[in-house]
Amino acid sequence: MSRPRDTWNRFVGDLRGRSFWVLLGCLVCQMGLGFGYIFGPLAGEIIAEFGWTRTMFSSARAPQIFVISLASPVIGALVIRYGARRILTGGVVALAAGFLLMSVMQALWQMYGLVVLLGLAVAALGDVSVGQLVTRWVDRGRGLALGLVYSGSNLGG
Repeated sequence: MSRPRDTWNRFVGDLRGRSFWVLLGCLVCQMGLGFGYIFGPLAGEIIAEFGWTRTMFSSARAPQIFVISLASPVIGALVIRYGARRILTGGVVALAAGFLLMSVMQALWQMYGLVVLLGLAVAALGDVSVGQLVTRWVDRGRGLALGLVYSGSNLGG
């Protein structure tokens, strides 16, 4: 008969010690991706402020999705070459800069440019770099670790 501690260790796997802190950092990076949920509730106020149409505002998401899809393989190669820490750090800086600059935007073209910058940040903080980092740190309990980390974008939202 197994003891409760043995059962807990089998369930948790490698999710303790330094790997716990790595997973927590990855979760926080994924929480930053929850920013995308902010555009819906603020759409009415942004559209009214600038006098844009709903179509003009909503169309800005298309370039972002395009940039994310093109940048993801490049991000994967950069993670292999330079390591996930540098890529995640760059993603955090790009996300912070994008939001900071979005607070002072005045024109639609600025919003499109900032949405592209945010797309690069999403690619850097996204599943490719975070998944690679988690798989390097966790062997036992990898599915649980990835599930916890990837829930971060919804928690952030």
